[in-house]
Amino acid sequence: MKTKEKRTQTNFVKRVKEEEKEQINYYSIQNLLYNELNKLRQNPKCYIPLVEQQMKMLKKNDILRKKDSNLQIQTVEGKTAYEEAIQFLKTQKPVPSLAKESRLQFAANDLIKDLGERGVVSHQDSNGNFVSERIEKYCEWNNCANEVIEISSKNPEDILISLIVDDGIRNRLDRKALFQDIYKYVGISCGYHSEYEIMTVFVFAGDIKPKGTLFNNRNSEYEYRYFNEQYMTDNNEKNAYLSNDPDAPGNTIGLRIIKGKKYLGNEKILVTKKHYKLSDGTEHIVEIEEF
Repeated sequence: MKTKEKRTQTNFVKRVKEEEKEQINYYSIQNLLYNELNKLRQNPKCYIPLVEQQMKMLKKNDILRKKDSNLQIQTVEGKTAYEEAIQFLKTQKPVPSLAKESRLQFAANDLIKDLGERGVVSHQDSNGNFVSERIEKYCEWNNCANEVIEISSKNPEDILISLIVDDGIRNRLDRKALFQDIYKYVGISCGYHSEYEIMTVFVFAGDIKPKGTLFNNRNSEYEYRYFNEQYMTDNNEKNAYLSNDPDAPGNTIGLRIIKGKKYLGNEKILVTKKHYKLSDGTEHIVEIEEF
């Protein structure tokens, strides 16, 4: 009898959680967010009244009760963060709209599925991966990429206000991400979170290409002129330099190295691309990222 009662109780809790999930239309929220985010980027001042309105909802001891939420949030800075956010919006210049990108949305959704049921908030998933690895599951990214997480807000405006205010976050990194003009693409996903009811993840990228595609893949004969002659041999054998390069194919007759950089959030990544000219006239490219 006790076993039956225990099983019934467990099923009841599970059913309640499923009902909580159904009460929030995550799909609708994330779709509305695309338009709302671009509205904010194109006209930052339009959010000043909304930030002012939420600031009035702060109670004693700087506790915020968001609309449509049962959660009471203890803010770190209280009105100070809101006032600073308003001043920021007054001077922030408009930036270009972002294109909606489903592959970035998949990457955002993977993090929610991994963390939501466990009630965790982190940029690292249970496999130890960060946003770069999650993006590269679906496509290649270049120039820059970033990930922003917001919890507990159930409507697009509140989600963006939370990130604009960026309470307690040093240097307002999430806010800065919303207004970066170097991003061209964004994927947004909303989902269930066992601790905070809802979790929203934004994934930004400066450029993307299909999975497996190399950026700046140059195969023209013009590019081959820049291969250093000292790395070539008459009999198509590797010289001493190429013999010490584990990435060089066996029929390498030339090498060109291009170095650059891209950014993952605020972290600079050094990118080295080694273009190997092969004896059959083709080119083999190896791209190395150093964090």
